[in-house]
Amino acid sequence: MTIDEAETTSELHRFALGKMTNVLGPERAQRLMDRLLEELGITLRTPQDLLALSEAMARLGGFEAAVGAMLGVAAVLRGASPAAPRAS
Repeated sequence: MTIDEAETTSELHRFALGKMTNVLGPERAQRLMDRLLEELGITLRTPQDLLALSEAMARLGGFEAAVGAMLGVAAVLRGASPAAPRAS
């Protein structure tokens, strides 16, 4: 990992955890972040990783979904591309 990648990783991680903490509280946010990142196999290095985290949160419903939606907007504004809808 380059210095730039490490800085981006920490910035995205801090950003996401900060937003999650504001709504869910510090312990709940940290547990959820750890669980979802492990399940997804990512470390929040890219806006696309942030989008994946937001989508996983959105599937949980409730306040987690609300925070996930906000993180999804932030990911797209940072350059992430939502997956194209599947053809039926």
